[in-house]
Amino acid sequence: MDAGDLIADAVVLDGTATVEGDKPFVTIDKIILPARTGPGQSVAAGVTNRFGLHFPIGSASDVIQIARKASGATSYTIEPLTSLTIDVNFATVKPGTVSAGDSFQFSALASQ
Repeated sequence: MDAGDLIADAVVLDGTATVEGDKPFVTIDKIILPARTGPGQSVAAGVTNRFGLHFPIGSASDVIQIARKASGATSYTIEPLTSLTIDVNFATVKPGTVSAGDSFQFSALASQ
């Protein structure tokens, strides 16, 4: 999968909780919903705290470092790698917390 490729992500709704997709995307072209099974159901598309890397990675250990500049801060601080959720299949990184206005820098080894 390369940046700019068309992708599809099948997200299974559970009826109560917020469910996140797995694949990083820039725009949504179409949403196909299943038949409604009960009253009061709703679906919304939005953003999450997951960041897509610009290149594939071979393993979680390929993410070497993440730096965060908190909103209003003047410099970056190094975040512990243990606070990340890394998805090798989709080359995404999810920090433990993200606040509005935060900036991130990722250092990683590309597998291709």
